[in-house]
Amino acid sequence: MWQLLLGSAITLVSTLLAQWFSLNYQTKRQREMRRADFQRTTLLQLRDSLRELGLAVAEVFTLQGEVLQRTGKWEALSSRHPQVVALSAAVTPVLLHNLAVEDESLQRKVDSMTEHAETAAKALNEQHADEEREKFGHEFSDVIELLRKQLRRLS
Repeated sequence: MWQLLLGSAITLVSTLLAQWFSLNYQTKRQREMRRADFQRTTLLQLRDSLRELGLAVAEVFTLQGEVLQRTGKWEALSSRHPQVVALSAAVTPVLLHNLAVEDESLQRKVDSMTEHAETAAKALNEQHADEEREKFGHEFSDVIELLRKQLRRLS
């Protein structure tokens, strides 16, 4: 009789432990899937906001070139100029999405890239603007490549 009770107790404990481990594994897996989904969504939002930033940067650079061609001299754009304001406004969502990115190297590149974009837009001379534009271009390419790798990893 006691052997039957002991066997039942062992079976019950084994079943409970197996269920607990299974539930724990499933919960952990679901948590990881939610984290990956959140990260994928964040990276896609970052990609979209980078597209907007790229357009805003191109508009400022085009405007700077037009001013230089028209006047023959470099004139720094006012920080209140509509194109510069639009560029600054385009930086904000990029930085906000960047806060939720898990990859630190991507975060650093995005921060650096946005800094170069804003510095180029407000440069006091043509040489400084050209240097910052070049840095922005390199950083932008690096950011796109890192973003592509992260999205591929999460797919």
